[in-house]
Amino acid sequence: MPQLVDRAGTFRGEIVEYGMLQAESGATAVKIFARLDEYWDEDQWVDWKKYEMQAHGNLWIIKKDGSRNQRQVEALCRHAGWDGDPYFAQGRWEPSPCQFTITEEPPNDYHEDTRYSIAWLNAWERTPGAQGNMSEDALKALANQHGAALRAIAGNVRRNAPAPEGKPPAPPKTPAAITPEEARAAGAEGGDGIPF
Repeated sequence: MPQLVDRAGTFRGEIVEYGMLQAESGATAVKIFARLDEYWDEDQWVDWKKYEMQAHGNLWIIKKDGSRNQRQVEALCRHAGWDGDPYFAQGRWEPSPCQFTITEEPPNDYHEDTRYSIAWLNAWERTPGAQGNMSEDALKALANQHGAALRAIAGNVRRNAPAPEGKPPAPPKTPAAITPEEARAAGAEGGDGIPF
């Protein structure tokens, strides 16, 4: 039987249940439950199917002021295959596998315990971590237009940084060098095998 996820992080999997949720404020969310198949552990995907974990989240597509949350709608469309039709609860949406960013929700007025929920969707194949979205041509244009000014600001920051106070610490002392013959002799004398 699936259990709720017990940590924040980046996961990959599939949306297995969904529906529309409207708050008293008028804000509207796509409520999703997702099966978590893989977990991003520092630099690689780790198989998590054996843990049978799920996560849920409310992806707010209409804000309480009545305006659309364009970034969240775009993420649902790009990464989970939603066509923007709010009638998807009638079974017309078949979500694409995607990535889920799960965040920690500390205790608050609505729940007394720490919870973890889906806050964002990303493309299945995306490598988690800080990434940019600029092409090589766009980076060149940015460097040509603003590069000198950005470097000048960085130079001012370094120049105006406070000077370090006091004398820097001395480097740690290293053990005296010993020859390979001395090392073998120390080991043969019944020592602990450490030559110093």
